[in-house]
Order: sequence, then C-alpha cells, then structure tokens
Amino acid sequence: LVARFDAVTLVAPSQVPWFHSLLPPERVRLILHGVDCDFFQPSPSARAHAVFRCITVGHWLRDFAALKQVAEHFSATKFVEFDVVTSRETGLEGLPNVTFHRSVDDSRLRRLYQQADALLLPLTGSTANNALLEGIASGLPVISTRLAAVEAYLPGEEALLVPSNDRDALAGAVQSLLEDPALRIRMGTSARQRAEALDWAIIARDYEALYSELLRQ
Repeated sequence: LVARFDAVTLVAPSQVPWFHSLLPPERVRLILHGVDCDFFQPSPSARAHAVFRCITVGHWLRDFAALKQVAEHFSATKFVEFDVVTSRETGLEGLPNVTFHRSVDDSRLRRLYQQADALLLPLTGSTANNALLEGIASGLPVISTRLAAVEAYLPGEEALLVPSNDRDALAGAVQSLLEDPALRIRMGTSARQRAEALDWAIIARDYEALYSELLRQ
C-alpha cells in the first residue's frame, strides 16, 4: 500500500530509513511538526521564582520512572516542585512536591506552561511531540532525552538533553537551571525563537509547496 503513495510526509528523521526502503527518496518528505505560536506564548509578565517549577505534559512514551527519581531527589527541598499534566497513572502519586492536573482545557494548559520555569520531559521514544513544541512556544527551557527526533526539533541552546534519562544527569540539569537565572533566560529566549521557526504559518507553506508539486505531476 505504501508503495502506491505519491508522497509520504514524515515528522522525524528517525522515520526516514524505513520509508526509504519502500519508496524512492524523492517521494519521502521530512516536514517537522508545527505549533501555534499565537496561542502558546511566554507569560506576559515576569513571575516570582521563590519555587522552581518543572512541568511535564502527556503520557505517551514518557519516562515516568525517571521523572519520579528526579522528583524524589528534590523532595527534601522546598525550592523545586513538579506539575504533571496527565489523566494517567504515573507512579508519582503521593510525592509531596508533585501536583497533578487532570482534564485541563487549552487555556488552563497555557497558564500552566506560563507558570513554569522549565519543561522537564524525559522520554522513552519520540517522533513529533506536542508538549515539547508547546513548551518552547511558551518560552521554556527544556530538559529532555537525547533522541534523534528531539535533537531535530531542539538543535540549539534551548535544551539540555540527557542520554538514557540518567537520573543524576536529569537532576543536575534541573539544578543548573535552578541556580542560574541567566541560563534560564538565555535558553528560554532560544526556545521561543525555535518555536517561531516551527510556527504552523511557516510549516503550512511546506505542505502547500508539496501539494502544488504533486498537482503538477
């Protein structure tokens, strides 16, 4: 069935080799996923940083075991708290520094991003990831997993990427952002700039160009 397609669009470079085994390379197009930068934006006002808040959103391919270890690492301090937005069980239930947010609407989700200091998103795998894109559109520095797809979306200084979700490295990344406000600002600025390059208004042009090309064939 795939061999009959005029074109296949992919959202991560890790998907490309499999489709190249079925289709000529010119019929396989990598177009990164987009984000609505008009809706997801940094907080309009600076917030106090008495508590450093990490936000995690979603459940699919999330490494909640690694996240739990990081939350436990900081459980003795009152300066780091974790907001988890998911309707699924995570194994973090009962930790004193973890707050769960369930069944939130888009406006509430946007506020949660804007109230956070960093997006903490340990993953077991990834292609495109809406939470990652929403987080950078909200101007958040990212702590995530070093995966090919994540590196494609976050190629610059907007993220601290950790191999294999090493607990000490993840906790160290949180500590680095906690202790260095200038680093947070620099990474957050870079994150927003990267999100603007992936705004749907720009990504849509790539699809339009592809569709126009196919219609001319």
